[in-house]
Amino acid sequence: MGRAIITIEADMLSQTDIELVQSSFSRAFRDKDNLSRKFYERLFVVAPKTKMLFKEEDLKKQRTMLFAVMAMVLKGLDDPDTLYPYLYMLGEDHAKMGVKPEYFQVFCEVFVETMQIADGKAKNEPLERAWRNAFSMINSVMEKATIDSGADFRQLRA
Repeated sequence: MGRAIITIEADMLSQTDIELVQSSFSRAFRDKDNLSRKFYERLFVVAPKTKMLFKEEDLKKQRTMLFAVMAMVLKGLDDPDTLYPYLYMLGEDHAKMGVKPEYFQVFCEVFVETMQIADGKAKNEPLERAWRNAFSMINSVMEKATIDSGADFRQLRA
């Protein structure tokens, strides 16, 4: 992974964006069990093929991991030099599990919806834009790692 990606992507995310998503996530974290359940329910409606990536008995563990990993990622937004290698590793791991590059955008859409549910308020344009900017950066690194992995996505079931 080249240093140029880090520089370009880090410039896409303002300090205001970082503060907005970290604050939003901190509020949501209080209800993480309920929100993670809603997230996966919605993900499987929006992208039914993604359900094949999970065994039913693993889903509870996955819901717990969702908020734990997101907490690490969002905390790392303040330190891209540390965050990017972690995101790249996550992308490689997701490729091994059969996650196709296009699923990252679906994840983003559903996660943003979930955060809006957590806030329980009317649509908040600056917050939604901040989440999308954060996911643009996160997804670009993870998608690159997924593609670089050389996984043959034609053979995957999802």
